[in-house]
Amino acid sequence: MKEVEIKIKIGSAQRVLEQLTQQGCNFSDPVVQDDTIYVPLSETVLPARAGINVLRIRQQEGKILLTLKQSDIANHLSKIEKELEISNVLIMDEIIRLLGFHEISQVKKQRRKCTLQNYEICIDEVENLGSFLEIEKITDETPSVVQEQMLHLLRDLGIDAKERVELGYDVLMVQKHGY
Repeated sequence: MKEVEIKIKIGSAQRVLEQLTQQGCNFSDPVVQDDTIYVPLSETVLPARAGINVLRIRQQEGKILLTLKQSDIANHLSKIEKELEISNVLIMDEIIRLLGFHEISQVKKQRRKCTLQNYEICIDEVENLGSFLEIEKITDETPSVVQEQMLHLLRDLGIDAKERVELGYDVLMVQKHGY
């Protein structure tokens, strides 16, 4: 199973939220996610090369999640993703560093989610980057086919996908701010 997504830069999170709510989306309350991203010591830039493991520690609502992501060779927004809850961020950070990884990026965002059909839709307000819409699906289907279906759904909902972003927030943060 892979996570397949599309990310779109949006001007107004509130406007898109209202637009999707009118289409029947029932969004969650806002959740703050504070992410620290790690890559192997051999990696000095993002995005990491395809096939390279990227680790993330996410702190959210009193929970701490460790996630491993590995990008597809052909598509950076199609990834193997494995996630588990951990209990101690400091010890996990130390383990990650002892395994030969270093911190490369930090991302803090406020996220609201809903489910529409078999997709998860997120409206993210990312500190120092702006507002984004993500639509994603965990699937074994061909990523390019799933992404085309997502674009079709967004068009049907009246969402303009012209500001499509092909990179993750961690990469955008490094490119824009150097961290």
